[in-house]
Amino acid sequence: MAYVPGFDHDIFISYCHGDDRPWIRSFYELLKPALKEQLGVEAKVWIEEQNLDRSEDFRHAIPEQVFKSALYLFLPSPQYVRSNYCVNIECPAFESTISEKRARFAAPEFKNQLFAFRAAILPVDNNDHWQLFPGLTDYTFHNGHFRLPISTADFFSEFGRLVTDITALLKRLRNYSTKVFLYPRDPGPGVTQAHTSIKKELLDQGYNVLPDSLIAPEKRLLESALAVFLLDEAYDPRMLPLIEAVAKLGQQPWAVWESPAAHATANPDQQLVLARVEQRLDSPGRRYFNSTIRPDQLKRELIDLLKPSAHVVFAPSRKRRVALVYDTLKREELLSAGDIRFHWNSEFEFDLPSDSSPPLTTSSDAVLLIWGKAEESWAADQFERLRGAPGRKGLCVLDPEKRAVVQQIRSSARENWNISEHYGLFIPANLDPFFAPLRQSQSAAGEP
Repeated sequence: MAYVPGFDHDIFISYCHGDDRPWIRSFYELLKPALKEQLGVEAKVWIEEQNLDRSEDFRHAIPEQVFKSALYLFLPSPQYVRSNYCVNIECPAFESTISEKRARFAAPEFKNQLFAFRAAILPVDNNDHWQLFPGLTDYTFHNGHFRLPISTADFFSEFGRLVTDITALLKRLRNYSTKVFLYPRDPGPGVTQAHTSIKKELLDQGYNVLPDSLIAPEKRLLESALAVFLLDEAYDPRMLPLIEAVAKLGQQPWAVWESPAAHATANPDQQLVLARVEQRLDSPGRRYFNSTIRPDQLKRELIDLLKPSAHVVFAPSRKRRVALVYDTLKREELLSAGDIRFHWNSEFEFDLPSDSSPPLTTSSDAVLLIWGKAEESWAADQFERLRGAPGRKGLCVLDPEKRAVVQQIRSSARENWNISEHYGLFIPANLDPFFAPLRQSQSAAGEP
């Protein structure tokens, strides 16, 4: 199963067969464990060399896998942009899926999402590769002349930025899939068959099955569009409190199946749970299925319960949103933005600029201007543009030559900017005065 429900693969890697296959294989072998480390589970990554059965007609098999993939990672090179198959078959195949993905993930943050990542492995004349999915930010794995060796610090710096951004998007896609709480997470023998069948059907239809960890199941329960409880022979002390919690919500749909194993249980504690759930707990959203209902019938009933809300629903993130503003043409600024996102990614959501437009600051709780090698005229334009931006404002200065200008800004206290200086080395502690108040403030959506 893919990490993002409803897809066979989380990522499709597109590359030209004429490029350095050992380098690409090493890249792939680093990517998979890096994604697993960030996600907690293995992401499904499709790459032709690893997955394509040599007896298949690749002209049909590869596009089929493109259609079944959530994200598209392509590795441009001079040979790639001259490959008819890469440019005229694979890229258009994925591009044709974008509108369907935007319809499924019908939230403002996905309105302009391309669901693709462009990681150039060699310089391309006139940057022709920018015409493939225009508007994407480049992840650059060359030094302007040659491919970056896998073992170098420059490679791992860019690789870390790419992995951070891929995992962030995968998490958002998974989060915005309709959630179904299926309990217990680790079923006993009496409900294993039903649990496996129901979970597979839900994932195949694009639902996000929770809980996906052992922590805070109550929170996952409240996020879900439907809660399903499978009662087994053994007593689970966590089951009844969870059912009571969802029953108190009233309208939220929830279903309980009394399995044949539960019906025949000799465990007195479980017998009490069965009696209480069947006779004492009731609410408008409740459906109780007794032991005469087969697992296949139960699965159909649950899917029918979800149909009225089969469109994507999601709980709004309670993380504060921070718009990062920087010159996307300056490598130093790109790396610094990556450092900031990596350090605070667990606490805040970050809105980023594209190659051609700044992030939307009006929907953010704060804006952080990153200023390194960009000209003073660029910074002046940004100051003017951000004058009316709501929320907290910060300036992260990375170039010691800007010290004199920074002192002028400090003395005038323009726009009440929080200014942090990182000359020669990014120091996360210097930005704490900017981020600390955001942890206590309300979000742009008015959430505490």
